Amino acid sequence: MNRLLLMAALAIACVCTARDFEPDEEEISNHRRELFALARDYIVETFNLDLTDECHFNPVRFNSNGVWGNFDARIKELGADRFEVEGWVSAKGHDRNRLRWKVHIRYGMSDPEAWRYHKIGEDLTVKPTILGWKLGDYNSVSYKAEYDPQFSIKTFR
Repeated sequence: MNRLLLMAALAIACVCTARDFEPDEEEISNHRRELFALARDYIVETFNLDLTDECHFNPVRFNSNGVWGNFDARIKELGADRFEVEGWVSAKGHDRNRLRWKVHIRYGMSDPEAWRYHKIGEDLTVKPTILGWKLGDYNSVSYKAEYDPQFSIKTFR
């Protein structure tokens, strides 16, 4: 009897602790800062740019439609953990003063409390995936940063 009671209590405790992750504003801001750094580093390293100047990302909410930053450097949420990160750089050897870049990236937020309700030994790290890029007048073949239909329905009613 005690054994059944203990098993029932453990089952209820597991159900009670398993929850959807809802990050607070600070966690979202830190995630957006990390996203911008990943995208910027990708552009600089991929194109071997020698920077003379660059934009700086301010990780604050721009509007209620999932845009963060300002007009110079911003992140647009596309849904399904996809983001369009946009900024500019000035680099030696390029004719333009400000070379605009965009990176389409998939990078979800990881739950800091996920270890509580996942299997032991399960990999909980979320790795970024670059889906496409634009640099000046050039873009990757796979560049297609469109809103996820479910995200559009939920955000732009």
